[in-house]
Amino acid sequence: MIKKQFCILLAGAAAAASLLTAAPLVKSEIAKDAKWLAHIDMEGVLESSFSEIGVAKLKEAIAAANKEKITVDVDLVLSEVKSLTAYGASFAETAANESVIILKTGDRLQAIFEGLVAHQELESGQSPLKRVEGKPYQTFLLEDELYLAFPNKNYAIAGKSFQRIEMAYEVIEGKAESLEDVDQKLVLNEDAGFFLLVTANGIDSLKNVPPQARMLQKTKGGQLSIGENEGEFRANVILTTEGPKISMQLSQIVRGLLALASFTQVENQSMMEVVDSVDVQQGEDFVSLDFRYPVDKLMNLIGTAVELMDGHESGPEGDHTSSAADTSAEPAQLGMLALAGHDK
Repeated sequence: MIKKQFCILLAGAAAAASLLTAAPLVKSEIAKDAKWLAHIDMEGVLESSFSEIGVAKLKEAIAAANKEKITVDVDLVLSEVKSLTAYGASFAETAANESVIILKTGDRLQAIFEGLVAHQELESGQSPLKRVEGKPYQTFLLEDELYLAFPNKNYAIAGKSFQRIEMAYEVIEGKAESLEDVDQKLVLNEDAGFFLLVTANGIDSLKNVPPQARMLQKTKGGQLSIGENEGEFRANVILTTEGPKISMQLSQIVRGLLALASFTQVENQSMMEVVDSVDVQQGEDFVSLDFRYPVDKLMNLIGTAVELMDGHESGPEGDHTSSAADTSAEPAQLGMLALAGHDK
């Protein structure tokens, strides 16, 4: 149960922040061999316009999964997690062994975690979490699978390989080279004010890419950044390519999908305004999409979309009487056809 609660807290924090906000990444804390990374600033998350939605969903998930007498104070835990950064050095099947999750924390998170473990031990006499002896700092092992180490009171590092955890902390301490020390094309946009940063280099090496993501096979790397600034929601996507020809093809695909999306209707509201808020730029070896839209209008669209989804799921099977739902599906289907056509 502790493992489930801990994983829910990590996943929930990431899920909440995927809607929300991330501070500039500190590249000097990321190992130089990183091939992908995701960064979230939880302090920014809690200050954003979307925080109530994300935190509410997280509380619901934890409450539903918690079968113990002890309850998790989500607000307290989130206030103690200052940022979350995950990165890895591989896309192979063994990638999990070369990945770490780093939490910058307040002074109390380690004590909160230890209290949760102690409660489990008192209640059942055993715990899926074992204290690991002989390590340079306090370390636990979750069900012989995942290490969780506290190298100091303001950092917690999790990973399947303890060697990787030690390497990650050496980078943080400045004892090993970081992204700051090498010429790299992993972090493509370092603008301040973004909610979430997810980036990868070497996307073209991925195997078994689903048809819905076939466009990614034309790219070498990419970054998604999401944020909120002065009442505006902002999303930026940068895709890197081998050269001008691929950049032009990607730009044409993106512009075509946006044109199709402009015909979508949500409760008789045209998506043209949303589509017009996307700025597409093409360079020699990249394609960039920048989206800016008022937060209040976006929240209204999200609310309408959620209502449509709930109504569609609760309706009788095979019932397609909602013209809004039908119309919104058509551009997506046409978009897939467009992607397939460009691949031929």
